[in-house]
Amino acid sequence: MNQESEGKPIPVVAGLAGPDADQLEVRLAAAAATDAIRVALETWAETDADVTGPGSPAVRCLRELVGGMRLLTE
Repeated sequence: MNQESEGKPIPVVAGLAGPDADQLEVRLAAAAATDAIRVALETWAETDADVTGPGSPAVRCLRELVGGMRLLTE
């Protein structure tokens, strides 16, 4: 099940990273994004946080994730 959901963001990450992106890095970023979304949903469900905006767990998780990725920041 996890591997199935991991594959869904691969085309999105690949598109953001560009045609010369290393495919291993693309797969790793997609897997990390899947878990970031899971963590965000679990956190959001336990709080009164907004779904969108700066206090949103989803926004926070994805910003933290992307901020540390050379693949999407160079």
